[in-house]
Amino acid sequence: MMPHLTLCIVFTVQKELFWSKHGSTLFDSPTLHVPTSVAMTSIVDSEAQFDLRLDQVKVPDALKLALRNSGITTISTLAYAHGQPGQPISNDEFAGWVRQLDPSATVGGVAALKRLLFESQTQLLALLKEQVTNPDPAAARRVPQAEREARMENLRNRLTGVLIEGHSEPCHSLLDLATQMYDQNVLKYVPLEKCFSRLTELSVTSKLQTKMLEVESSKIIIRDREHDHETPVQSSYQALEALKRRGLAFDFAGIMSFSRHDRYVQLLFSHLNREPPTGYNRCSVSQLLAADRAALDPSHRSQHEASP
Repeated sequence: MMPHLTLCIVFTVQKELFWSKHGSTLFDSPTLHVPTSVAMTSIVDSEAQFDLRLDQVKVPDALKLALRNSGITTISTLAYAHGQPGQPISNDEFAGWVRQLDPSATVGGVAALKRLLFESQTQLLALLKEQVTNPDPAAARRVPQAEREARMENLRNRLTGVLIEGHSEPCHSLLDLATQMYDQNVLKYVPLEKCFSRLTELSVTSKLQTKMLEVESSKIIIRDREHDHETPVQSSYQALEALKRRGLAFDFAGIMSFSRHDRYVQLLFSHLNREPPTGYNRCSVSQLLAADRAALDPSHRSQHEASP
């Protein structure tokens, strides 16, 4: 049973907790504090992934600039910029379209961009098929590597003075989970045991690499088994570090700014220094963590609300 003191903490910290998606708030907040950009789970919507593929297929710099000036910055926009997915690409029409973008485009540049267009349309069709056959995946989709690196670099540049390396860097599974929450627009509580560092994730992954067989479209596919690892949180320091990594992951995904999350955490832990009312013991770390869960998980909070 949740102590009454914990319920008081829940009601106090709720007003400091801010959750946003496309300008809407699920908790009351006087000001809007959201990151300037958000992470994209899908490869087709990632600008960083698109830039990486442009470099890998050796599209000329002049043609890259022409694409950007025309607003073609992702795989999904390129897929519909000329023709549409599933239809053959006419060589003459495509060459004419490319030279409208860049009159100086060479045969090699046209060929490179045509290859990328074919890849873009194929990937988009595959994504649409997956969304139809598996609209609510149980496991979080992984953020593309190029997108993740670009977002983490942006995070480090914006949060000057905040160390984001070593045990302070969130694990990839936490970043994927936070991004899935943003994409689905669903409020979920993330246990602190899942907010471990990237260093811990690397050490665990190297020990637990196993394979599994799956049947997909009448085919047997070998995949890497996803291990649901958790790291115990046993002290106030470990809790603070886990909350910091969660705040970084929320900022990474565009759910909540790190400064707002840090303000919430500071308010939460300030209850450790408050003098308890007569007849009550001083607030413990376990009560703070219970309040944090109740503030973020409406279903959990409703189960522990005091009856009138």
